[in-house]
Amino acid sequence: MRCGLLSVTLAGAALVLGAGRAEAHAYLVRTDPVQGARLSGAPEAVGLQFSEPVAEGGTTISLNVGGAANSQLRAERQSGGRVLRAMLVERQHGIYVVHWHVVADDDHESDGEFAFAVGAGAGHLPGPQQARARPPAVRVAASWLFFVGLALGTGGLATAVVVDRSVAPGSMGVRAGMLAATLGAAVVYILDMSRAGATTGGGTAAVGVVLALMCVACLLNTWAPRAEPALVATVAAGVAWSARGHAATAGGALGWAVDAVHLTAGAMWVGALAHLVTRLVRRRDSAPDALVGARAYARLALPLVGVLAVAGGVSALRLVPHWNDLWTSGYGRLIVAKSVLFAVALALAVVARWSGLGRAQLARLGRVAKAEAGATMIVLLLTAVLVNVAPPVQTSAAANLLGPEPLAGPVFHDAGLAGILTVAVAAGDGQLQVEVIPPDGPKPRARADMEAIFPDGRQASLLARPCGPGCFTQRLALPPGATRLSVAASAPGWKGGTFDTMLPSSSPSTRPELLSALVKRMRAVPRLDVTEVTSSGPDSVPAPAEIAVTGEQFIDAEPYASGVAEDIQPLDDAATGLRLYVAGDRIWVTMRLDPEGRIASERVVDVGHVIDRTFRYPPA
Repeated sequence: MRCGLLSVTLAGAALVLGAGRAEAHAYLVRTDPVQGARLSGAPEAVGLQFSEPVAEGGTTISLNVGGAANSQLRAERQSGGRVLRAMLVERQHGIYVVHWHVVADDDHESDGEFAFAVGAGAGHLPGPQQARARPPAVRVAASWLFFVGLALGTGGLATAVVVDRSVAPGSMGVRAGMLAATLGAAVVYILDMSRAGATTGGGTAAVGVVLALMCVACLLNTWAPRAEPALVATVAAGVAWSARGHAATAGGALGWAVDAVHLTAGAMWVGALAHLVTRLVRRRDSAPDALVGARAYARLALPLVGVLAVAGGVSALRLVPHWNDLWTSGYGRLIVAKSVLFAVALALAVVARWSGLGRAQLARLGRVAKAEAGATMIVLLLTAVLVNVAPPVQTSAAANLLGPEPLAGPVFHDAGLAGILTVAVAAGDGQLQVEVIPPDGPKPRARADMEAIFPDGRQASLLARPCGPGCFTQRLALPPGATRLSVAASAPGWKGGTFDTMLPSSSPSTRPELLSALVKRMRAVPRLDVTEVTSSGPDSVPAPAEIAVTGEQFIDAEPYASGVAEDIQPLDDAATGLRLYVAGDRIWVTMRLDPEGRIASERVVDVGHVIDRTFRYPPA
């Protein structure tokens, strides 16, 4: 946790007392745009400001828009290395996820993400992203070539292993399929590498693995005496291809597994069917032998079709968030068309099994099997189109990325622990936002039962609407004076509790000069003794830590070391203390000042931790 870093950094500074300036962790102070911003138009650039300078080497910023491939941005260091700014080349509508990685001057690495949305209507979350009507023709053709080749290779080898041991694994159909799959993967890999601004991210790396596995499969099919090794290699290539699919991107390991099963089962079914059709068309076998081979194929196809249908249904349900997306989005319409053709292929398979195999009509079986194979080839073509267009953005995923909409104007911030849960409160412009954050991140089923006690003694239960996982918001007009807000927080699997805070009737104006003056004053302190107590909830037993440092070393360890934070506000007046919020790293700081204008006490709240400090200043 970040507060643990605060303590460790401060303790390290104590060990080098008198050795000069202590290098400190670079905290993310703010981002531009801010996390969760809803914008009507895309900004020209994204920016990140840190509490300390970051090194020029090892610093990266990448961007993902609407679930597309990651693109690397060129980061420019400003303000002595404390600010990173990266220009946006393409400015489109969608949800922007910015990932950053930096190295501080002391070689400490840190990375993270923030997200904002761009769409029609400022202040509103853009609706589901529609799939592009015309995906790149070359990429679709290359993907289709890979799918057809994978089917011919995998299906032919599966036929040799399961259906008919007399089938040669090195047959012309299997070899042509492997070459086609290798060529298709190579074209996709080249397109990924040549795309402007692209990096060797997860999708490109997955295609590289596919290409390598297909080359291995070709060699094994040529030199290995049995079909099994080449079959394992081609199946592994299909699994690796699935790692770049929409199911893996949206559902992680589970989505990847579902997509891998779907692709493998489909390839074996289509390839085995193609091999059967070839035998029936050439009629090299006698009628009884051909019927025996067809029955063996049917025994293999039946479980494959069942697995294919279940995996495809699960994948579609995960990728299409709403039923109306099936006919309102291009992606959904493609799924419907693919499902219809799959149903046609199944109907033809039933006809072939009943009228061809059941009645031993070899000619009729051949005609129906050819029609079935043609339908599956079109299914593969639609699959190639599907993998090159974006599915609709799921509302829940957007809420997870964006969180609550930032409040406008001066905002009152406070936070603390309720049990082991962190409760964050923001109030401004007549709006109240409350977040309940477990130690492992926001949870959809987190709850916040809120009571407000107004200055005149009136009490009111607040029934706020959700604004994301563990987030609640509502309009709340505060009367003159201080309103007590009590939040009873709970989340599945975590010990909850109650957090109280006092909401001012109006947020004080931001006074950034107060923090700048305090930082300058503290840096001039030759020595101070700090007593620090860190709590992680009701079950922790914190032991006070005694630390002796210089003012310079203490400030360098703080997230506000640069003198910059959000909503820097006096507690009562400028001489009493300050409250500030470090938005980038989500750290809340409240400090009281002594008559000399130095910090007398300080409370630092981070997700999962509260640090309380008291300060003593030995006589000079």
